Amino acid sequence: MSEKPKKTKKILNKKGRIALNILLAAALITAVYSGYKVISGLIGYHQADQKYETIQTEAKKASNTSAAVSKSSIDWDYLKAQNPNAAAWITLPDSVIDYPVTYALDNSYYLNHLFDGTENYAGCVFIDYNNSHDFKDKNTVMYAHYMKNGEGRMFTALNNYVDQSYYDGHKTIIIDTPTALYHMEVVAGIETTGSSNYIQLSFASSAGFLDYVKGFVDQSTFQSDVTVGEGDQLITLSTCSPKQYDGRYVLIGKLVKVQDYEK
Repeated sequence: MSEKPKKTKKILNKKGRIALNILLAAALITAVYSGYKVISGLIGYHQADQKYETIQTEAKKASNTSAAVSKSSIDWDYLKAQNPNAAAWITLPDSVIDYPVTYALDNSYYLNHLFDGTENYAGCVFIDYNNSHDFKDKNTVMYAHYMKNGEGRMFTALNNYVDQSYYDGHKTIIIDTPTALYHMEVVAGIETTGSSNYIQLSFASSAGFLDYVKGFVDQSTFQSDVTVGEGDQLITLSTCSPKQYDGRYVLIGKLVKVQDYEK
């Protein structure tokens, strides 16, 4: 009778060792997978940075900073060789936002493809596929990712507009196209969610358009001195917000043509 407890103890120890080995194996697999994801992420970020740095360098080789330039400072032949759907170049001075803009047949492709088509979760700045691509619509919408790497890439910096001081120093965004130079005069920025109905490309009436703008202004995280009239056009920039699940930060601005380029 005295041997039975010892036998039971040995069986329990064996089960415990098996369970411990399973837990250790699971922990090791999790650690390896997590390490793989981290390394894969860093490699992806690095690849995207290199690609966009090359594009920026090559596309701006002939850059002319004069306010009276007769043609775009962007090498559109180079850009269209990289992507035939190159539509614009967007720059927010004193930020990392300095990217080519393209479009696709949907709003999904460029969430995980770079401007040149390379598969990469950094994605690209792209125009809503329901828009025309020549900035003729009442509201042209662009999307890009919020990214956590380093200073943040793509449209991460838009989240800085939650502070009035950031708006005060960044009131104008530059949009260059093959045919004309535009400024986006920033009007309002809101925190919302992806499931909210914040995108509207066309409007049935002038009153509807002005109500749409007012909805943004009333919720804006900053106060702007820019006004929008019924004859104006809008640019909307949309990215994710880290503040909530499915969060978005959305910036609207008045599209102002600075000049047409010589053909």
